[in-house]
Amino acid sequence: MIMFPFSDQVVVGIDDSPTNGVVLDHAAAIADRRRLPLRIIHAYQWPPVSYPVMGIASPIDDPRQRASWILEQAVDRVRDRYPDLTVSGKLTERPAAQMLIDSSRHAVVTVVGGHGRGVLSGLVTGSVGLSLITHAHGPVMIVRSDGYRPEQLDSKPVVVGVGDEVHDAAAVRFAADEAALRGVELILVHSAKLPQPVPAVPTSGPASRSAALVKERWPELEVRPQEVSDDNPRHALAVAAQGAGLLVMGARGHGRMRGLWSGAVGQTLSREIDCPIVVVREETSR
Repeated sequence: MIMFPFSDQVVVGIDDSPTNGVVLDHAAAIADRRRLPLRIIHAYQWPPVSYPVMGIASPIDDPRQRASWILEQAVDRVRDRYPDLTVSGKLTERPAAQMLIDSSRHAVVTVVGGHGRGVLSGLVTGSVGLSLITHAHGPVMIVRSDGYRPEQLDSKPVVVGVGDEVHDAAAVRFAADEAALRGVELILVHSAKLPQPVPAVPTSGPASRSAALVKERWPELEVRPQEVSDDNPRHALAVAAQGAGLLVMGARGHGRMRGLWSGAVGQTLSREIDCPIVVVREETSR
């Protein structure tokens, strides 16, 4: 199993919306697969924004007590579903993005919802989300709060976008690790304008070279490279991710994949794809 330096837990950020359940379930599933503790972070705000939490109306009016109750409900939900998983909660008044960035230093992945309200409102689709993806010390997973639950996706392939085999090596390793843990196929996608006709089985190109490197480390893993003739990498990944259980990409990208997760392009991609997306920065020292 590949881990980033000093990573010893999975971190998930929740808000006070009723859609936390799906986000929590995906974070818990990753922690369970990797046999790591799960850390649940809830940033509480003033004035409070009141929504039912995971379908349960809060009986508490005091904002800090209500925030504690939200966190307790989240911890209890995970413990009920994963009784062998070590779960802890952290309540904070600090800005949610900064707390998650700091916590990501010791996380194999940091999980957030894609359509949250309250403190995490706009976390992924606005400047706060871009800050988290840019400054997190490890991979960031974006889960559609209205999306599928883990058990509906865990048997489906993992797709990873490849700009080149050097700069996207961290993303490819994370994707291969997840595919191996899930026991599913890994699909590597590179988008570029290719000569016609495109070979049915590509033998060269970034996706094919990355696939060969993956097979050296994970010889039992089923790997399929796709060199796609498409000038629009967003479209190529959106097509490849249809029916996938997870999409992984680099934060910056290179070549025609450059800037894929930036501004409106990344936001649009997160709305088009039903499965969770993991954004992995190039590896840096911590």
